Amino acid sequence: MWTTPFYNDPGVIYMARELKCDWVGAVNVSEYPLGAVNDCHNNVLAYIDLLGGEQQLGYYFVKGFNTMQAIKHSVWKDGNDLLDVTPYNDNREYIIFAKQRQTTEKYSVPNCYIQSLDKYIKQENCTMYYVYQLVDPRNNQPFYVGKGSGARAQTHLWQKGFTPNPYKENKISAIRNEGLEPCIEIIAENIIDEQLAYDMEAAMIARYGRKGYDKDGILTNKCPDNRPPNHKGKTYDEIYGAERAAQQRRMRSKLQKDRGGYGPKKHSAETRLKFKELNTGTGNPMYGRSHSHKSKQLIGEANKRFVGELNKKSKKYKLTSPIGEEIILFGGDAAKYCKEHDLSFSTLRMQIYAGWGIPKKGKTKGWKFEVISDK
Repeated sequence: MWTTPFYNDPGVIYMARELKCDWVGAVNVSEYPLGAVNDCHNNVLAYIDLLGGEQQLGYYFVKGFNTMQAIKHSVWKDGNDLLDVTPYNDNREYIIFAKQRQTTEKYSVPNCYIQSLDKYIKQENCTMYYVYQLVDPRNNQPFYVGKGSGARAQTHLWQKGFTPNPYKENKISAIRNEGLEPCIEIIAENIIDEQLAYDMEAAMIARYGRKGYDKDGILTNKCPDNRPPNHKGKTYDEIYGAERAAQQRRMRSKLQKDRGGYGPKKHSAETRLKFKELNTGTGNPMYGRSHSHKSKQLIGEANKRFVGELNKKSKKYKLTSPIGEEIILFGGDAAKYCKEHDLSFSTLRMQIYAGWGIPKKGKTKGWKFEVISDK
């Protein structure tokens, strides 16, 4: 599931630098006997009351699901020595930890993932997703894996009159008939990229297997991958089947005829004349006005053709297309180019910082990204 990376892993170094940490390395774990799992800050403060020392804030790193995660964390500091006093369920002997420069508990970035680190740093207002599992307390085995946001995990335990998954509901009923309640365990949280959450969910389902579908499967999930289907490029017959496809065509034909036929609605000559009068002369929003010098500059820059050599003092990159076309880019121009050409910059730069290969799927399929010089 989650494993501890090496301290010199390129992904660890990249994340530590971006998170404004000034040191990264291995820190031994020596559990505080009265400490609690997932309560590192209070564990360290209690340890300080007992033996003195200081609290060191930072992040520790784990790898899994083809990603890397940085998790907010506190360790105990005595002079230059660091010690992790928080217990872990897997009884690990050490962690890879990065020291945060600031000394307050106000983290600028929460638990985060390497693919979307720039989104966390920019603090974009995005929905946060998580991956969870429902666990049978009688044998501590998961029986359902899901992805959601908000109270999604709790909704499985609500009383429902109808359910599309009777196998899961029967399991919940059997547990409750013995006076127990299913447990909800969070596998990963604070996920900005929904596709990453779907990937983690699918990996967990594949790991445990589905009962009745996979050998020795234990999950009640109906589908191996719950992400919405992609219908791009498919015909009605491929999506709905021949019979339902014919129904869809008849329904959509009727809707088009009811609105006046196919194609965009045409305004009458009278309406077009009214629009013209409203936007002519004093009706024009820019009548008697001129753009400011700053606005003119912005408009001029927007109309310039992107040439990729705006800042030759920055890093020099080479982006190679699937057909072998080479584009030379400098500094922040790489991100601009990707945005203008519908490429995922965060995915491409993982080839540099995390050693990923050339993507085999998605919008960046076949694109190669590399550093030519680091000025």
